[in-house]
Amino acid sequence: MVHKEEPVEIFNAELADADVIDRTYQEMLSLLTLNDKHQEDLKKRGLTKEQIGIQRYRSVPLFGIKNMVQKLLESGQTVKGVPGFYEDQDGKWTINFTSKNSGILIPIRSMEGKIQGFQIRLDQVMEGRKYIWLSSVKFQNGVSSGSPVHVIGSLDAEQIYLTEGALKGTIAHYLSGDTFICVAGVNQYRNLKPVLETLKSRHLQHLYEAYDMDKKMKVYCDGDSEKCDACQRKPATFYCPHKMQKRQILQNACRKVYEICSGLSISMSRMVWDMDSYGEWNGQIKGIDDYYYVLKNTG
Repeated sequence: MVHKEEPVEIFNAELADADVIDRTYQEMLSLLTLNDKHQEDLKKRGLTKEQIGIQRYRSVPLFGIKNMVQKLLESGQTVKGVPGFYEDQDGKWTINFTSKNSGILIPIRSMEGKIQGFQIRLDQVMEGRKYIWLSSVKFQNGVSSGSPVHVIGSLDAEQIYLTEGALKGTIAHYLSGDTFICVAGVNQYRNLKPVLETLKSRHLQHLYEAYDMDKKMKVYCDGDSEKCDACQRKPATFYCPHKMQKRQILQNACRKVYEICSGLSISMSRMVWDMDSYGEWNGQIKGIDDYYYVLKNTG
C-alpha cells in the first residue's frame, strides 16, 4: 500500500509593524532596478522619468533573489512578517518572486507615505488578472498583504477622488494635481472607511467616485465576450449575462462607498466620461487616468 505524505502544515507570521515593513521595502527597492521596457510602458501612460523615480517603481527580479534577501538580512532588515517574504523548505528566507509574477512592482503607500505593500502589474495576465498582490500567505512564516489603501496627494484637500488601482490613481494625480485614494479593486472597501475617517477629521468634505467606466458599460450581446456562452451562440441573446453581472458588481460597489460616506457625513458624487446620448459608456476611455491623459493631450 502506498502511503500519501501528510501535507506540511503552514504557519503564518504576524504582520510586522508599519515602520519595519517600510524600512525593509525601502532597502529592498535600493537593490532593484526598473528595466527599460517597464520604464517606457510607464512613460506611455503619462508619467515622466522624474515621477517614476519618485514613486520608486521597480521590475520584479528574475534571478539573484536569495542573494538579495541575504543582503537585506546582513544590513539588519527584518523580513519576518513583511508581506512577500517566507521561509523555504531549507528554512532559509526568500521572497515570492517568480517568472510567473514578473512585472512592475507598484508601491502601496499609506497616508504617511510609508510603503505598506506592493501590487505587481503582471507582464502576462494570470487567471484573468493584470494585477496581483506581493504576498506570501501560502508559505511557511509568510504573511498576507492585507489589501492596504494607497493614498497620493495633499491630505488636506477638501475634495478627494477614489479609484481602483494604485498605478491608475498615481498617474491621475500627476496629470491633475488632485488627491487620490486607491483601493485594489472595487470590492476592496474594508480598509477604506478608516482612511476616510482620518481625512474627514482634516478637511475632506466631498468624495468623487472615479471607478472605471465599466460601471456604465453597455450590456447588449455583441459577440465579443469570450467569457460568456450567450455571446458565442449565434444568434446571440439580446443581453449579455456576463456584462450584466460585471456592471452589477461595479454598481453594488459604488453603492457601498455611498453608504460609507453617508455614515461619515461626507458628500459624494460620481464621475463619468466618454458617454453617449443614452447615458452609457462609449467604450473608448476606460480609466480616470486615461481620461486625464486625453484631456492633457487634446486640451
